[in-house]
Amino acid sequence: MNLKNILYNDLNIENCIRVIKFINEENFNHKINSDYLKWWYLNKKFSTSTFVFSEYKNDIVSIATINNFNIIIDNKIISFGMAQNVITAKKLRGKGLFNDIFIKCEKNNVNKNVLNYITFTNSQSTPIFLKKFSYLRGLCPEII
Repeated sequence: MNLKNILYNDLNIENCIRVIKFINEENFNHKINSDYLKWWYLNKKFSTSTFVFSEYKNDIVSIATINNFNIIIDNKIISFGMAQNVITAKKLRGKGLFNDIFIKCEKNNVNKNVLNYITFTNSQSTPIFLKKFSYLRGLCPEII
């Protein structure tokens, strides 16, 4: 596969159905529907998000999503992005698509003035975030 032929797109109302089909086939998450994508990514009232997918030969081959939020630390509002979903087509795993789609998603998210990131990864993606994206393991904060 020639990665030069990969096309990147942002989620919008017109391509929701294709994205949902990909998620259902690759992640077996049948709870995802158009209403969910609109609510969770497209129609946010108090925050922003970034949802990027890649295509190869008119097939969606990967997605990456980040939801953004603000935290007040020392009386300052700091914007954070939280990686939500990164999915690569099973038949194409191990070819760098995970890295490429997430880097593209992060770059698009910088345009929303989000420079800080946090994620709660699973056992499969934790090594990728630590090694390839230079994320650091966080400490559990004290909760009062």
